[in-house]
Amino acid sequence: MKRGHILLEILCTVALVSVFTTLAVVGVGETKTKIQRRQLEMAARRFIMDCRAVQQRNMFAESDEGWRITITDNSDKYTFGKGGGVVETHHLSDSGCDGVIFKGNALDSIRFTGTGSVDDEKSILLMHRDNESLILTLNLQPVTGRIEISN
Repeated sequence: MKRGHILLEILCTVALVSVFTTLAVVGVGETKTKIQRRQLEMAARRFIMDCRAVQQRNMFAESDEGWRITITDNSDKYTFGKGGGVVETHHLSDSGCDGVIFKGNALDSIRFTGTGSVDDEKSILLMHRDNESLILTLNLQPVTGRIEISN
């Protein structure tokens, strides 16, 4: 009788430990996805802020060359340039957005006019390298130069 009782306790303990382990693994996975989504949103906001800075620089530019942003595909790198040269290089990871990259952006560069608009509508994709299902699209509106975030 005592042996069966100990065996039953061991089986119950193993069952409880496996249930708690399963719950912990599921919780960690959901938390990781939330963190990656936040990183993606932070990277999008950071990039939009930099685009607005370029728009403002062009509004006060004294020449027609104007400022532009060039994106490096499959990377977290983008540069600010004026004329033919690169003035500043930025990385999305510099603002705590590790793992976020530009994906499938076949753009030469984004050029803003003196009024802050872009020549034509453009879409920029941001993706999290560790979770390829997390993608944000940044849409640049041609006339207003506004940038909208969509999933």
